[in-house]
Amino acid sequence: MPELKLKRGDVVMLEGQLSLEVREGEVLISGGLRGKGSRTVIPRAKSVPLEAEGDALVAYTLGQDGKVEQLSKRTIPREWDALISEVIQQRPKKILVMGSVDVGKSFFTTYLANTMLRHGLRPGAIDSDVGQSDVGPPATMGLGILEQPVAQLYEVPLSSAYFVGSMSPSEHMLEFVVGVKWLVEHGLKKADSVIVNTPGWIFGGP
Repeated sequence: MPELKLKRGDVVMLEGQLSLEVREGEVLISGGLRGKGSRTVIPRAKSVPLEAEGDALVAYTLGQDGKVEQLSKRTIPREWDALISEVIQQRPKKILVMGSVDVGKSFFTTYLANTMLRHGLRPGAIDSDVGQSDVGPPATMGLGILEQPVAQLYEVPLSSAYFVGSMSPSEHMLEFVVGVKWLVEHGLKKADSVIVNTPGWIFGGP
C-alpha cells in the first residue's frame, strides 16, 4: 500500500477511484478534519483536496482512473475562506448557496459544512437539486445533519426529504419553494445552521 509523507501546508489532490487511510497526524479533506485511523473513499470521476495540518502520513490504494497529485498551492479560493470566516463569526441560521451549473456549489457546501463542524457548530445541508440530488432520491429534496466530516455531499446521512414530483424545479415552482422552506424549518430544529445548496436554475421559469 503506497504511503505519502506530508508536512504542514502540503496540498494533495485526490482523484477517484481511490481509498485513503490517515496513519499519522491530521489532515483536512474537503475542509473536514481527519485523524489517525480515519478512512476515506473517493469514487470514480470525483476529486477532493487534502491539506496537511502538520506532519502526517497517509496510505492509499488506487482504483480505476485513481490519482494522487501533490500541488504547489491551495485550491481553495481566498474569497471562500474569507466568507466562511464571516459565517463562523456571525453564525447565520440560514445560508443559501447560489450559482450556475458546474461552478462548485456542492463542493462549497461540503467545505463550508465541514469547516462549521470543525468549529463546534452543528450544520445541516439541504440539496435542492431534484434532478441529481446528492442527499435523497431523485425528484426529492433532501436534508442531512452533519455529525462527522464528509468528503462529498452524498455522504451526509438523509434526515428528511420533500417530494417535489419532478426532475426539474421549473415545472413545479410552488412545490420547490414550499419544500425548501419546510426543510429549512425542519432542519433548524436539529442544526445550528442550515445550508441550502440550490440547483443551477438561475434563469427562466415555467
